[in-house]
Amino acid sequence: MAISYTLAMRNTRRTLFAALCAALLLAGCGKTDGGIGKSAAASSSSSAVARKTYRSETYGFELQYPASWRISEESRNRQYLGSDIVFTTGSGTIEGINVDDAKNRSIQWSIVRLDKNVVRSIGDITVGGEPGKIVRLKGLNDNGLGIIYVYVKRGDRLYHFKTKGPMLDEGVIASVRFLAASSSSKK
Repeated sequence: MAISYTLAMRNTRRTLFAALCAALLLAGCGKTDGGIGKSAAASSSSSAVARKTYRSETYGFELQYPASWRISEESRNRQYLGSDIVFTTGSGTIEGINVDDAKNRSIQWSIVRLDKNVVRSIGDITVGGEPGKIVRLKGLNDNGLGIIYVYVKRGDRLYHFKTKGPMLDEGVIASVRFLAASSSSKK
C-alpha cells in the first residue's frame, strides 16, 4: 500500500511539474522585440501607468517616464554612474542617458568602439523620428538579458540610452520627442 501511494505521489508531482512548465512556456508567448519587449496587451496597459515628463532645453529633448521612477540630472552622474541623466526604476534598476557633442562623430563610431566579443546583435530603431541603432550586448542582467544601448544622432548631438530593458519595456524611449532648435540667441 505504501509503495502504490509513493508512486501515485511521484506521478502527481510529475504532472504538476509538467503543467507548471507548460504554463511558464505559454506565458512567454506573444513577446515582441526579440523577447525584450512586452506583449501587445501588456504594453498597452503600461500606457495606463501614471507618467511624468522629463524635458531638457539643454539636451534638446523630452520624454515620458513612469511616475514611480526617480530622475537625477547632476554633474556627478557622469563621473560616478556614467550617464548625464540617470533614472532609477521602481525596482531600483539604474537606467541612463548620455548626450555628447557629436560634430565629428557618428553612431557607427560609437558602435565600432565596443568590444566585438560582447556585442550580441545590432539593429535599426527610430527614436523621436530619427534613425538610430539598437545594440544588444551579451551578458546577464537581473532579467536574464544583456545591457541594451540605443544610439541616435540629431544635429550635433549623439544620444546614448543605456538600459537593462525597462526603458524599452515601459515605452520611455518610444516617447522621446526632440525639441526644435532655438532660433533666438541669448544676448
